[in-house]
Amino acid sequence: MQPLTADVTDSTVTLLKRAASLYLGHPRLALIAMVGLPVVVVNVISRGHWWLLSFSALLWFAVSFFVVAALAYGSGELLAGREPGILDAYRRVALRCRTLLGVMLAHFLGVALPLGTLVGIPVGLYLLVRWWFGPYAAVLNDVSTREALRISSSIVKGAWWQMFGRTVALMSLLSLSVAATGMLLGLIEPYLALIPYIVGTLLLPLSTAFYTLLFLNAVDAKLLQSAASPEASLSP
Repeated sequence: MQPLTADVTDSTVTLLKRAASLYLGHPRLALIAMVGLPVVVVNVISRGHWWLLSFSALLWFAVSFFVVAALAYGSGELLAGREPGILDAYRRVALRCRTLLGVMLAHFLGVALPLGTLVGIPVGLYLLVRWWFGPYAAVLNDVSTREALRISSSIVKGAWWQMFGRTVALMSLLSLSVAATGMLLGLIEPYLALIPYIVGTLLLPLSTAFYTLLFLNAVDAKLLQSAASPEASLSP
């Protein structure tokens, strides 16, 4: 298998096409994502029970974090011309567990908690975009938690609004139809709402492949910039 190299000038549409091509050519990525499906089931059946809903929400936050990391590693390996298995992806996550836990804690304290309050929403949104690539840096690079967040911040620096716009556009594209379907099915039968969650889980590899490409493009661009200007360095 030949490596699928990325062009640092790729547009959002081009990246999305490449991500779709990667996913369609390697449907095994769906199996990596399906690991988190039991948590989705718990989330659906917990409706009407606030304590179970709170627990399932926290559980989903943690599990989805590691699923995204596993998908990022799998996408990165495929882009490098290697053929990772499901166990290979989660073995890498296990090896990088300490760093990923640190990044997840930073996201919980800096993003999730502020977003739960009215006054903290601007801070939460700012850090969400700034630290977006933290899990990607943590699993694709052998770096510490602090360095993973620093790499993400370095990538987003000077392009916060561009990154925010790309994220909103992609998430809107993937989630609006899923949410609308869920609402319609939920009106018919509450437990039919599980179907859109399954669809959302199957779409997760697409968005993760997109951000993996974006991450690798950004790192390549920063490395080229640092070669031209030693002051603008980015650790590997």
